[in-house]
Amino acid sequence: MAVIGSIRKRSGLLIILIGMAILLFVLGDALGSGGLFSGSIPSVGTINGEQVDINELEAEAARIEQLYATYNSNITRDQARKQAWGNMVRDRVFYKSVKSAGIQVTEDEFDDIRWGDGVLDEISKEARFNGPNGRLSPDSVQQYYALVYKNRPEIYVQEKKRLIESQLTNKFNTLVGKSVYYNKIDGMDNAKGSTHKVSFQFAGKNFNSIPDSTITVDEDRLRTYFNEHKNDKSLEQVESRNIDFVAFKVEATEADINAIRENMMSLKDEFRNGTNDSTFVLINSDIAAFRKTPYISGTRRDKFDELIANGNVGDVIGPFKEGDTFKISKIVGKTEPVEEARVRHILIKSAVDNDLLKGRSDSILAAIKSDVSQFDVLGAKFSEDGFARNQGVYDWFPKGKMVTEFEDFSFNNPEGSIGVVKTQFGYHIIEVLGRRSEVRSIVADLTKNIIPSTETVDAVYNEASKFAVDHSTEDKFIAGAKENNLKIVSVPNLGMSAQGVGTISKAREVVKWAFEDERVQGEVSNLFDLGDDTNFIIAKYISKKEKGMPTFESAKDAIKIEVIKELKADQIIASISGAGDLNAIATTLGTDVKNAENISFNASSAAGVQDAVLVGKAFSLGEGEVSEPIRGSNGVYVIKVLSKNLSGTEGGDFTVNQNNLMKQVEKSIIGKIQAAMNKEAGVENVIDKFY
Repeated sequence: MAVIGSIRKRSGLLIILIGMAILLFVLGDALGSGGLFSGSIPSVGTINGEQVDINELEAEAARIEQLYATYNSNITRDQARKQAWGNMVRDRVFYKSVKSAGIQVTEDEFDDIRWGDGVLDEISKEARFNGPNGRLSPDSVQQYYALVYKNRPEIYVQEKKRLIESQLTNKFNTLVGKSVYYNKIDGMDNAKGSTHKVSFQFAGKNFNSIPDSTITVDEDRLRTYFNEHKNDKSLEQVESRNIDFVAFKVEATEADINAIRENMMSLKDEFRNGTNDSTFVLINSDIAAFRKTPYISGTRRDKFDELIANGNVGDVIGPFKEGDTFKISKIVGKTEPVEEARVRHILIKSAVDNDLLKGRSDSILAAIKSDVSQFDVLGAKFSEDGFARNQGVYDWFPKGKMVTEFEDFSFNNPEGSIGVVKTQFGYHIIEVLGRRSEVRSIVADLTKNIIPSTETVDAVYNEASKFAVDHSTEDKFIAGAKENNLKIVSVPNLGMSAQGVGTISKAREVVKWAFEDERVQGEVSNLFDLGDDTNFIIAKYISKKEKGMPTFESAKDAIKIEVIKELKADQIIASISGAGDLNAIATTLGTDVKNAENISFNASSAAGVQDAVLVGKAFSLGEGEVSEPIRGSNGVYVIKVLSKNLSGTEGGDFTVNQNNLMKQVEKSIIGKIQAAMNKEAGVENVIDKFY
């Protein structure tokens, strides 16, 4: 009845759609294949100057789906399409190029990679091909492929193609690998990145500490920046769209919530008196799973906590709200006593030198023991484990949850004990806040999602549908949103493959609409029913961004961010002009002097500040030298180098470093060569316009 009611309430729009469909059908039939609605088969992309039509893609996707089904595996149609496109590109670009270079796999080699001396790893490691001695049996492999060839020839053809292509790829990768070489000096330079160290102090200010709203950016400054950087790769843009939309969100009303609560109440007696809890939960719960879980006292912050923790076996507690659900919990048993501890801690971990870590931890411990009220103050200042979230407290936890050293201190010392323990994470200053032994209730939950009723969904749909009909032009859309107190959400740089818009994750139909060729500026869409009864959307088309280097207008927002950084840097540098030493600079900036100890050349951060320019500049200065203000990617800094250690590479063997460099570059080069092949072949994928 609910479905019939929904159809009835939406009948106006339904009649229009049916009428249009009948008209299109009649006209299409009357005009025939050469009429108004005829046309070429849509192209989903281009490879080597040739169009790939949608039927070809679908046929390959269907073949892939069938192949997966043969092996009792699942693949979605979208996944199959992506794999189909990848197959086409590799066949027509990569493997075509490899074969034209003279790289091939003969029939004899095909046998060799299956059961000969050059057998592929994927076959040699397949247990079903092993003989009695536990090693690969060539006879087993030959028998297997003979059976496949005889009984499933289509599978044999696919497997042969796959193995040959795998071997072609191996040969290509090997050739590329042989072309890469790093000598011993390269290896030594690579080793310096981790063995060379520098210690320094610095004062600075992050750009984020200055509100953007305080910075004035004029058009001339933006144009100057654009002209200087308009050919930068970083400004290159992908094809995108800019749209606005309004959403009619469907939420459960108070009446809906009360109805769900009453339904839960009506289930309590049957749940309490029933003898088959698992079946009852599976039938009545929106979460189709039956779990029995020990309840930890204090999990809930309301009256139900005590009712669950101290209730009797058979009691049913609730309903109570938990997130977007209502629950009732049945106590189905009790645990044996569980020993628990409650502690708070300060974690010290960032210093490289272990003695320094231990010394710092012992100093903090001594200060706390002399005045335990300082725990929060010292924790906030020194702890490196998110102390601010909960003041370092680990609430009641059982044995087996923490690492051994931490657990031993927590459970083997009386309440009020304070000490230092070392774990794999660093040094912990721990205070035992409490110990207890608790018998826990074992509960089974029955859950109902808090969702809008059919009546609520229909009411919002009708409201959204009326808005779409009454506000079908740009001016009316804007005015209607204001009149109805609807927020217009702007979506800049919407990508072709996006699945959602704004915070709405599933809105693929809206994205496809935005990328249709006939869209014009200011055009307002029809109503989008996203099918999940949570949002109805009406969109407005703004503009299109072409692929490639941008115009000034299309790059304006991106370059404004960089220009604001430049202006903030100018402001910071001007403020510390003539300030004096680091302490004076830090005071002027309202920050502290930071210490960075034993930082390696490879590091991208120092003393918690993520800005590689800090490390690079520190290595360029001499001991005791103070830098000029340094413009980083995230702020401005002044550095004073304390010490440098540039030893540790004299007379060493850097073969490992050489090999690591070659492996890293080999992978990078292979990817770049394949990307270059695709670019040369003019590979363009527009599949996302259709699905």
